[in-house]
Amino acid sequence: MFKFKHNCLLLVFIIAFCSAGSVLFATSWGIGTSPDSVAYIGSARNLAAGLGLTVPFGGLDDAPMTHHAPFYPALLGAIWFSGIDPAHVARILGAVIIAVNTLLAAWLVSRMVVGMNWPPVFAALLVGISPTILEIHSMAWTEPLFISLGFLGLGLLARGLENRSWKLSLIAALLVGLAALTRYAGVALIFSGILGILLLARVGVIHRLTYAAGFGMAAGLPLLVWVAYNILTVGTATSRSLNFHPIGRGQLWQGMASITSWLLIPENAPTWFHLATLTLLGLLISAALFIIWRGRNKEWTTPGITLSLIALFIPVYILFLVVSISLFDANTPLDGRILSPAFFAGVVCMVALLSWVKIQ
Repeated sequence: MFKFKHNCLLLVFIIAFCSAGSVLFATSWGIGTSPDSVAYIGSARNLAAGLGLTVPFGGLDDAPMTHHAPFYPALLGAIWFSGIDPAHVARILGAVIIAVNTLLAAWLVSRMVVGMNWPPVFAALLVGISPTILEIHSMAWTEPLFISLGFLGLGLLARGLENRSWKLSLIAALLVGLAALTRYAGVALIFSGILGILLLARVGVIHRLTYAAGFGMAAGLPLLVWVAYNILTVGTATSRSLNFHPIGRGQLWQGMASITSWLLIPENAPTWFHLATLTLLGLLISAALFIIWRGRNKEWTTPGITLSLIALFIPVYILFLVVSISLFDANTPLDGRILSPAFFAGVVCMVALLSWVKIQ
């Protein structure tokens, strides 16, 4: 599975273990919560109590949960049957998932830079010690599980494209489908997979279209069933209404500040400095991609598919957020939590790009 030396693999596992310990230490007084967390934990308790996936506040009767995707609270509620309260389950799950995501980052990079040992370790370290990653895993939020399911799915899809394996692609579609049931933003993963197949599959046009359609239907089916159930039982798909409210300057500033904070730039730095940093980052990425494109060769076909598929997710996800905010969720903040999947993908791609430039 991992294509690098055993001593480096041991380092990756040590990093993963330490990241899990960091989450357990940070949550020693209990898992962090927000209004969304209260909905997840409350719904999980209701599910375990036989009341269905309902939210225990906001009215005289517990309301069916439609605003949030169901998989994370359903998972918390299912584990509660073992006798552990969902709040404690969320804490343990956060520690386990950060270890998984650290290993996942190393695995993805190892597939992008075959034959090099330090890049997977570096990717695991960047993910394992990242304040953004540590924060989301220390809260009862859906983003950590979304990252695990979604990027494992994209990684397996890349492998399926390389090997022309329908079996791997079907497994990938199921994982992406579960990610969409974890966060509605999983629609971006589905579209990333479809676009990746159309652009990267090494088959004829007809087979490519069939492949993309099959993946899209398999990945979208779980979410489609959930939405249909909500419409039939409650009369609304996700408790959201369609209204046009373009993304505002404040949200754009918040998104820009969140991205530059990953580069350790303080929020109170001048606006021009944030803009210059983003511009420079874009130029560096473009230059790296150009160098790689010029030096591409056959032996990079396999790593290139994985890198391209993960990189493709970033603009698709950003576009999804812009459309979602402009049409459905005007108050969605572009903070570190919401942008964390893009951060994870960015770390993986940047480590791979730096490694490829070094090869050149």
